Formats: sequence, structure tokens, C-alpha cells
Amino acid sequence: FLARCVRCACVVCTVCGCVVGTYVWQPTSVVNTCVPELVRFALEIGAARDKVDLPVRQAALTLVEWCLQYKVKPIVKAQLIGPMLHVAFAMCAEPEDDDDADDGNLTAHKFAGQLLDTIALRVPSKHVFRPSMDFVAQYLGSQDAHHRRAALVALAVMSEGCSEPMQEPSVLPQLLGPVLSGFSDPVASVREAAYIALGQMCKHLQPAILEQYALVLPAIFQSLNDAVEHVRTLSCFALEAFSDQLDASQIAPFLQPLVMHLLEAVRRSHASHEVQEVAISAISSAAAAAGKGFGPYAADVLSLMSQLMQLPPDSHPEVRCRATECVGLVSVAVGLEAVRPNVEPWMQIVLSNLGHVDLNELREYSFGFFANMAEVMKAEFVPYLAQLVPACIASASSDEGIEQVAEDDSDEDDGLEGIEADDEAGAGNTSLAVRTAFLDEKAAACHCLGAMAEQCGAAFAGYIGTVLPALLPLAQYFHDDVRHAVLTALLALAHAADAAFPAASKWAPGQPAEPLHQATRSLVDTIMPVLQQVIEQDDAMPVVATACEVLGGLAKSLGPAAVTCHLPTTVRVLSALLQRKTACMRRFDDGPDGEDDEAEEEEEQLLEACGDCIVDLAKVCGSEFEPFFRELCPRIIKYTQKTNSSSFRCLAIGTLADCSSAIGSAFTPYLPDLVPVAIRGTSDDDEEVRSNSLFLLGSLMGLAGSASQQYYPQALQAIAKALAGKNTLPSLTDNAVAALARMISANPDAVPLGQVLPVILSHLPLKEDFSENKTVYLCLVQLFQSSANQTLADNMGASLSVFARALAADTVQPELKAELSACVRAVAERHSDAFRSLVEQLPPAEVSTLRALF
Repeated sequence: FLARCVRCACVVCTVCGCVVGTYVWQPTSVVNTCVPELVRFALEIGAARDKVDLPVRQAALTLVEWCLQYKVKPIVKAQLIGPMLHVAFAMCAEPEDDDDADDGNLTAHKFAGQLLDTIALRVPSKHVFRPSMDFVAQYLGSQDAHHRRAALVALAVMSEGCSEPMQEPSVLPQLLGPVLSGFSDPVASVREAAYIALGQMCKHLQPAILEQYALVLPAIFQSLNDAVEHVRTLSCFALEAFSDQLDASQIAPFLQPLVMHLLEAVRRSHASHEVQEVAISAISSAAAAAGKGFGPYAADVLSLMSQLMQLPPDSHPEVRCRATECVGLVSVAVGLEAVRPNVEPWMQIVLSNLGHVDLNELREYSFGFFANMAEVMKAEFVPYLAQLVPACIASASSDEGIEQVAEDDSDEDDGLEGIEADDEAGAGNTSLAVRTAFLDEKAAACHCLGAMAEQCGAAFAGYIGTVLPALLPLAQYFHDDVRHAVLTALLALAHAADAAFPAASKWAPGQPAEPLHQATRSLVDTIMPVLQQVIEQDDAMPVVATACEVLGGLAKSLGPAAVTCHLPTTVRVLSALLQRKTACMRRFDDGPDGEDDEAEEEEEQLLEACGDCIVDLAKVCGSEFEPFFRELCPRIIKYTQKTNSSSFRCLAIGTLADCSSAIGSAFTPYLPDLVPVAIRGTSDDDEEVRSNSLFLLGSLMGLAGSASQQYYPQALQAIAKALAGKNTLPSLTDNAVAALARMISANPDAVPLGQVLPVILSHLPLKEDFSENKTVYLCLVQLFQSSANQTLADNMGASLSVFARALAADTVQPELKAELSACVRAVAERHSDAFRSLVEQLPPAEVSTLRALF
């Protein structure tokens, strides 16, 4: 039967479609048993290059992709990953017909790249990475350019799914070498693949790839002069992807050649609009990374961009858009004074863009420009509000980009994006569709409204009455980007209202709540239910995460008066989120077995935003938040269990630690539940989890007074074990030392100082978590001020050395240095002979630091 299927394209396609659509997703043992045979059958067809037409092979391998989507475990168990890779690599190395490639048809090469991407994303990297690298090495050594290109394409598509093993210090240089060598390959298609690979590696192999900037950037510079236009375009893409991730210190040594090469690429008379567009975007990324360091190059860049901003919008819209964006970003980088003479001409040029109602992309980039200029100009932007606010509202409220299309036209690539709706929303054989550029313009308009409100402050308050009714309906809009922009804009409106109508006195942490002005109160009471509804009912995790961030932002900026009356509902929806009972969590959990990495990353970001929101509420409300935390605590504890990923355990333990510090002594009732969690976490396999667990343990031991003493023996043992382990994370040691310091400060008689104090001193100064300096050094000061026992005398020399290094360190706050200086003077006065003798034994630099105190 299978042999007959191979000879019949129609049967193969029908079988594949039926299996995929009807059976593969079913969670039955029968299907799990059949999946390996189906995959073997499909791979046999996919590999039959000389016997089976390409559409049939693609149909068969589509079955493989769907099996990977829903039934990974049976495939791995049957040891079919190797055969899959063999077929995919061979297919990726098949020559392409030039006409098919140029027409955008799905060639064997492109389909194989898609299959490799699916394998890397769906199968755990431990089963994929090593066998893939064996194929990569084999194909890179081939004399056939198609094989070399296939190897580089594989590196490109696998950099996302296999990002962890590819970032290993011993692995990344070995992978990067062939990619950089590919820049000088005699065959253009291989060079193109090399740049695509580097661009994907820059995107997904963060942060390890950044450490290789000294090798990567010069190689890209050289290739900006490649004779093949598409290669130049891809080199600009790679340069943008890389420089977008660099900080000011990393990009500084290469900024001059980078900008000069990119400007030359833009200026070339024969440069295509695509090359110009990508090169300008790379310049924008470089400016954003360099900040003030971009100043020496701003004049040349802005002079050229000012010209390109005035290109005819109908013939060169993309270049004009990118130039407009670049001017805004460079202005943000170098500041208002560096661009002041040009601001008014730029504003008028970009204001004219808003009249092109048929060019959504130009209007989108114009709104982005105005958002950036509002950040640059602050109060000086206010005169433009009267013209821009109505324009933003018009774009945000417009429905002109939504249209009815015939279902027969749904597959055409015309910039339309389908709208999911109930069955009754359709009419006959038509459906609703929306132009992507229209959606981008709408999101940009909402973002611009928020930016103007944030930067213009009180001056924007007069527009809130017209802006708010336009934004509120869009909080339920069907597109995620629009909803995200609306939520952040709502926070900015609250900030503008508070600036215009401040409370009687500005709230500060630790101070009693001041009633909000009635105008601000009314606005907050309108915004909070919107945020709560989004958290509970929105099905997009990134949007729900934004709602959590906005809610926390309202609490931090406006204080407890803004959130206290809304706490019952807020805590209820946050608890539902942690219990996975909200719409976005149900959608995630109801998906197929083995969600993709992107969805898992979104879930992690959502839970991080949820935890941050809870911490913000705890910090703002203090001990008054404790009754509400009772509902949340058991939900958070569940994420600390070993069955969860290390990132979830880390987030949950960090949230518990921050809440314990914020709520203070009212947290004492939670000790029986949380001390075991913290102690268990100190021996976790993951260093980040251990670090956060030590922070939680120290916080619990330090805040509860005598109530925590019964746990001291266990805590000391756990900390000692953590310090004795193999630690590469500086914050772990810092948190362990801070935990010991908190225990001493809370109950000094319950700690064996003779054993603990030398441990603390031996790990100072702190290496990374300098926020704990105050905890640690004030503990030492407290010891020397309150007692004079043999332990202190035995450790006085080491203590003076620690004090001297702290006094010379830039990472220790000035007020803390004042405390240390006073303590040293007191010790010198009390133990003058011993002090002089011990100081003389210190290194010269430390001696000089201490003598400078007298």
C-alpha cells in the first residue's frame, strides 16, 4: 500500500491531510504507536528526490512537521531525529531554479529550512544540537556551494531552538568562525546565508554573542562593500541586529567606522532603496546604543536624513519613513541642545506627512517621530499638542483600514490580516480583513498619545477628556499591539492628571497615604477596572503582562491612595492568573502538547510581570497588604516546586523575598510555610534559584525578631552549604553574606560569631549586589559599637581591611562611608595601640585610606 502511495501524488496528499487533520492531535496510545511509522513513511517520500515530485515530498514532510507539533515524544523515543535531520539537510542542499527562487515559490531549499526550524523549536535541544552540528561540519567542508549554504542556513534557523547549547563558551566561537568565513565565500548565495546566520545568531544568542563583537563588527564592515546588492542588504541587517544589542561602552570603539560605512551605503548613487532603508535602520540602532557618544557623528547623519525626509512620499515611502525615525532616535541620543536649530523645520516636515491619508506607514513613522521628540523637548513640545492630539485620536479611532474581502481572495499577499470573529460576523462568502499597515498606524497613534501625556505632564491634562473616550474602547481591540499601546497610554494619562492636580503633599514610601485630587481619583477609578478586566479576560499573555506592569506603575507613582480601594478585585484577578484560571492561561494550557519556545517565554514574562505587580503593591501598601497576601502566598509557593522550570522557581522565590521585605514584621505568620521553601531552594540545581532562596532566607530570618530564632540552626547550615558549593554567580555569595548579616542584626546572641564573622569578612567586598552593602556594613558597625568581645578582637585586622576597601570603593554609598569612617575612628580611640599595630600590617593603599580619616 505504501509503495502505491509513493507513486500517487493525490493519494499521498490526501493521506497526509487526513492524518494531520483528524488523528495526529488525538492523545491516544494507538496514535502514539502509529506516529513513528507515519514519520518513517513521510521521510521515505521526502527523501525520494529522483522518484517523487517536489509538491508531493513537501506534502509528506508537512506531515512530519505536524507530528513534531503535536507528538514529539514518540518521535524522539523512536530515534527518528537523526533520519529527519538527514532528509532536511539533504533537501536544503538541493539546487534552486532561479525563476522559482525569484518568484518567491517554496523551493526544496526553503522548505527544508522551514523543517529544520520546526525540528529545532519542537524537539528538546539535547536531542537535536549534537547531531545537527555533525551535519553542519560535514556540509561546511563540502566543495559544493549548495552544501555550504545549507550548513549556514541550518545554523541560522537553529539558533533560536538551540540557543542554550550554542551559547556555551566552548561552542560559540567554533560556530561563529565558519559564519564569518562565509562572508568571503566566492559564491554569493553562500555569503547571503552567512549574513542571515549572523543576523539570527545576534538575535537569539544573547548575551554570549555580544562578547564576540571585536570579531564580528570588522567582518561586517568589510562586507558592506560586497559587489552583490542583496549581500550588502543582508550585511546591513546583520549589523543592525548586532549593534541593536550593544551598550555604549561596547559600541564606542567601532562607532566611527560603523557610522561611516553605513552613511556610505546610504549615499551610494546606485544603492537600492532596500539597502538604504536597512542601512538607515542600522544607524538608528547604533545611535540608540551609543547615546551621548553619538554626538560627533550626529551632524553628518542628521544632514543626510533631513534630505531623505523630504523625498517624494509616493515614490520612496520606506526610505522617507526610516529617515524620519532616524532623526527622532538620534535626537533622543544626543539631546535637545545638539539639535535645537533643526527642530522646527523637522516638525513641519513630519506634520505634513499626516496629510497623506493613504500612506499608513508614513503616518505610523511620523507618530513614532513625534513620540521621540516629545521625549527630547519635554515642555517645549506643548505648542504642538493642539495639532497632534486630534490627529492621533483620528488615527486611533479610524476603521478605514478594515474591509470586506471575498473568501477566494484570502490567500493573496496584499497586506491584509484576517480578523477572527463569530460565525454570524460573516456575510455570505465574504469576511473582514484589516491592512497590517493600518494596525501599525493605530498602535503608533496610541503610543504617541501616551508619550505626549508622559512628557508634557500637567499641560496635557486639558486633553484627557477627549483622549480617554478614544482609548477606552481600544483596550478591547482585536490586535495585541493596539491594546498594549492603549494600556501604557492610560498610565501616562494618570501621570499627567497627577501632575496637573497633585495631592496636598506628594506621597513617599513609608508615609501615610494622601487622598488623590478628585480629577485624578476619577481617572484612576476608570482605569483600574480596565486593567483588572484585561488581566482576567484578555487571551494574549504579552498584553496581560502590560496590564500588570501598568497596575504596578499606578501604585508606585500615585501611592496607596490609588490602589487600596481596588485591592480586593485586583488580588482576586492576580490570584486567578497565578492559578491559571484567566483567559490567557486557559488558552495556553488548552494548546497542544509541548507549546513552542515563544509561548513559554511569553508565559515566563507574564509571571514575572505578575510577580512584580504583587511586589509593587506590597511595597506601596506595606503591612496593610498582608491580609491580601494571604490569598496570593499559596499560589506563589506552588511555582517553587521542583516540577516547575528553574525560571519559574526563581521568579516565585524572588517574589516571596521582595514581599517579605516590603510587608515587614507582619510577615511573621508565614515563617512555617516559607522557611522550608527557602531552605530547599538553597540546594537547588540552578544558581539563580539558590541566590534568590538565600535572599528569601535572610529576609525571613531578619524581619521576624525572636520568632525566627528557632530556624537559625537550619538556616546557618543551609547558608554554609551554599557557600561551600561551586558557585559562579557573584550575587549568590553576596546574598549568602547578606543573609548572615541580617541574622546577626536581628538576633546577635543566636549566631556563633566566632564561626560566622570570619566567613562574612572573607567574602567582602560584595561583588555584584551592591544594594546589600548597607545591610552588611551596618551589621559590622553595629557589632563594633555594641560589644567588645574576643571574637571582635580576633577579627579586628580583617575588619579594618574590609572597612578600608569599602571606603575606597565607588560602589559604596557616601552615607554608608560616613558610618564606616565614624566606626573606624571609634575603634582607633578605644583600642589605640592595637589599632596602630594592625593598620601597619595592611597593604599600603589600605593604610593610606585609613590614615586619611584622622
